[in-house]
Amino acid sequence: RAIDLDTIPSDVINTLEVSKTLLPAQDADSITGTVNITTRSAFDKPGTRLSASVGGSHNDFGGNDVRASAFVSSTFADNQWGVTLRGSYSRTARRGDNIESAWGVLDTPEGGEVLGLVESLFKDYDTRRERIALTGGLEFQPDEASRFYVRGSYSRFEDDEYRNQLLIIWEDGTLQPGATDRSATFTNGRIHKQFRHRVQRNVIATLTAGGENDLGGIKLDYNIAWTKSDQNYPSRSELLFRSSARPTISYDFTGSPELPAISLFQTGEHLDVSRYGFRENAYRNNITANDEYSGAFNISVPLDMGGNPLELKMGGRYRDRSVTADEERPRDRRAGSAPSGTLADYLSSRPSTNYDYDLGLKFNPGPTKAHLLALRDAAASERRIPQSITADYEADEKILAGYAMLRGEFGATDIILGLRVENTRFDRSE
Repeated sequence: RAIDLDTIPSDVINTLEVSKTLLPAQDADSITGTVNITTRSAFDKPGTRLSASVGGSHNDFGGNDVRASAFVSSTFADNQWGVTLRGSYSRTARRGDNIESAWGVLDTPEGGEVLGLVESLFKDYDTRRERIALTGGLEFQPDEASRFYVRGSYSRFEDDEYRNQLLIIWEDGTLQPGATDRSATFTNGRIHKQFRHRVQRNVIATLTAGGENDLGGIKLDYNIAWTKSDQNYPSRSELLFRSSARPTISYDFTGSPELPAISLFQTGEHLDVSRYGFRENAYRNNITANDEYSGAFNISVPLDMGGNPLELKMGGRYRDRSVTADEERPRDRRAGSAPSGTLADYLSSRPSTNYDYDLGLKFNPGPTKAHLLALRDAAASERRIPQSITADYEADEKILAGYAMLRGEFGATDIILGLRVENTRFDRSE
């Protein structure tokens, strides 16, 4: 059920309605609350409006950013009809430093236990993100008591990412005496150097038709909607080298919990390119397609109790959602799939750094991607490759819901009483 909100640019949003707790009138399948995204209406300000913006910026940790947006709305035919259209485009470049550490309970040579590092991943990212969005609506308001509308939106997000990574595998070595929860020394540690290129594309499209009517104080609203959201990883390729050096490495978090002292960055065994040999090619491609059809109605009836206003609200909703996921993760460690040449042939002259840690030289994206792409199709068709994963499934979810809610204001006190009943049918096949 997750929706990647990175896909939707803020330029196309009019308001965000955040509910930290759920009311009976809201869907009950969220965990802690809801976020409702609304767009502008032409009747918010009758007439013709046009606005546009363009901008740019530079970020030392990335590069140049550009963004542009435009909005137009108009009411016509004696302000009975309204139309809105909004578009947005942005492109950002970022370079991020990231350290991820895995911890575990380790057995010490003295016969005890200590909380220690299992592996440390030093990641150097270069990313480019692009967002494109278009929203529009056609509305008809024949009188003050009625409004009908058709609204649609399209958002596309692409993240093109390069990652250089240095891995220290502490658990492949031998823990030495004297380890504490803050510092430890390992002999025969493992060092890996990895390149990854990943492209992620998300698309969200919506189409909604509905209406609102005021029947002498009794308010009625209704809608039918279609939503499609796709997440696609057309390319996620990794090339891994492993060093034959098995150095003695230590870490110490005493001086800095965020940036510990690691002896490898003083002794520099990871910088000896001649010691690295091919370990594996790894690939991942997947697409998850989500389609949902829904319909809902709500009736609001004003009441009075001793001069205190009450609102009785009732309604129902039906949702039919289907998800299809196709994912493959082949890994190829065959000697015949090794790159031609050595690691040095695939490195650039650009340094790879992570905070104050020197990770060596970055991979050259051109020849590295060419090697990975040349073998990707062969790896995907080779089903006997160890550690390959295929994860495909189809899921269908149907939810029928009904509710009734009474809300009243008694001075400074707001009281809500209500009940919501949902029937969920979920089927999944793999």
